[in-house]
Amino acid sequence: MVTLFIIGVTLIMFQIISNSIVLNKYNRYKEIALRVAEDQIQELRTTPYASLPASGSFSNPLLSNIPQGAGSMSLSETDDGLTQATVTVTWRNPKDNGDQSLNLSTYIWQYGIGK
Repeated sequence: MVTLFIIGVTLIMFQIISNSIVLNKYNRYKEIALRVAEDQIQELRTTPYASLPASGSFSNPLLSNIPQGAGSMSLSETDDGLTQATVTVTWRNPKDNGDQSLNLSTYIWQYGIGK
């Protein structure tokens, strides 16, 4: 009876540890994706308005740290001199092969911040 109890507790602990490892890995990928998106948003904010790039993909060395990591951005002029930028980072969740994504948006004004 004691042996069965010990085996049962061991199996439960193994399951808890396995779930923790998977959750930690997912959170690590999400943190890297957030860092990449924030870097790209900051780069867009510091780019002169007339030199803003066209919508499309972008690269970042950190994308290689997440499975099938890719970055894209969409820029659309919402008003004269005001552009909305949306940065999306996507990756594949290795546990269930599902696609994951993270989006950040900002507005960029032709005269910069606070003017």
